[in-house]
Amino acid sequence: MKKNNSFKEKSSPSFFSLQAKENVDRIVHLLNAPADLVTRFFSLDEDQHRCAVISIAGLSDTEMINEQIIHPIQQSIFEKKRENSWAGRDMLGKLQNEFLAVQDVKKTESLDEVLVALLSGDTAIFIDETDVVLLIESKKWTGRSVEEPQTESLVRGPREGFNESIQTNMILIRRSIRDPNLRFETYRIGERSKKQLIVAHIAGIAHPEIVQEVKRRVETIHLDDAPESGYIEQWIEDSYLSPFPQILHTERPDKVSSALLQGKAAILLEGTPFALILPTTLPSLIQSPEDYYERWQIGTLIRILRYLAVVISLTLPAVYIALVSFHQGMIPMIYST
Repeated sequence: MKKNNSFKEKSSPSFFSLQAKENVDRIVHLLNAPADLVTRFFSLDEDQHRCAVISIAGLSDTEMINEQIIHPIQQSIFEKKRENSWAGRDMLGKLQNEFLAVQDVKKTESLDEVLVALLSGDTAIFIDETDVVLLIESKKWTGRSVEEPQTESLVRGPREGFNESIQTNMILIRRSIRDPNLRFETYRIGERSKKQLIVAHIAGIAHPEIVQEVKRRVETIHLDDAPESGYIEQWIEDSYLSPFPQILHTERPDKVSSALLQGKAAILLEGTPFALILPTTLPSLIQSPEDYYERWQIGTLIRILRYLAVVISLTLPAVYIALVSFHQGMIPMIYST
């Protein structure tokens, strides 16, 4: 959800000390002093005001932290010492607006938000004499590259498929739909895992009631972890007792893009290549993206044959059993001489 209560048994709603060392010690204590927690302290002036940069190795981009965070901080320290002036919040603002060579920087006073950011691969900066923390986007996870979908391969069509990175999946959709009305609304689900979930739709095409209903159902999710989108599908579907699929899942970006352009919504979950499309109908379960890539005569014929195959597979076994069990006289007899 957008508002999380994780770590509530360990942390009160969120205020920090005015000492960077105390804040870092608190983070270390809450995380039980992990070996991969990396902390770097800087002395800002002769009065020993300090700045702390904290991140988790393996989740964060070390090269980016060194070049775009630590080096600018050292440069800002030099500037401050030359000016012979000091103020915690002024220093924080100067770092954010003038020195840090990164795009995604935000301030927070929430301890829970800092913990989730660190465990997601971001970097936190603490400065003495201010209880505001800078959070910097610095994620760098080893992930699978964009490959051809394994479960929905086509003869004719794009060869790109979703992977486990939700950022990559968003990029694949944006490459197909370059509409300023395309919306990605972010949620955090999992009381422990804090995974990112995105509800995608196109404003002006998707019906507002459908979008609001999807959001309402997503906000009711209460799980410790959602390792795959199947958890989300079973939680938000209409009838969990029904054996029939009520939400379409796919790992094809072109299929999601087509659904969004038809006024549907899509759900992307961090850690899985399968997106959810909703609402769904029986025709959408039978159609294939390749129907649109072939000439209309071929696509229409294949779709008609597919519908006939569904009808035959549903009715022929029942007709056979009826003839064999109750109407044997309707079965022609073959005589041999």
